[in-house]
Amino acid sequence: MKILRKHHFVLWIAFTSCAASAAGIPLINPSDPIRVSQSPAYRCDASGHALQRFDDGSLLPLIVRGKSVTCQHDQLWLDGKNLSYMDLVHQAAHDAKQGDKQ
Repeated sequence: MKILRKHHFVLWIAFTSCAASAAGIPLINPSDPIRVSQSPAYRCDASGHALQRFDDGSLLPLIVRGKSVTCQHDQLWLDGKNLSYMDLVHQAAHDAKQGDKQ
């Protein structure tokens, strides 16, 4: 449950995109790379590390699969690949499944 709260923004985007699209609200494509400049949830520090912004305004390093996410060309990168919202949703689901096994 703790992991799901951590990724609530990503999960919210994934589950509400269909409903908003049907209502005619323009949305991002969840499979497109995340553009840091267009997302209020992410920032980059001076060293090129990705930071996640929380509701209280705090910023924490973005860690996926135990690795630090970096910023390159206004996008989030991990293991030589740019990340999409679907990548983060997939990882959140995987983390939740692992948490249920413990």
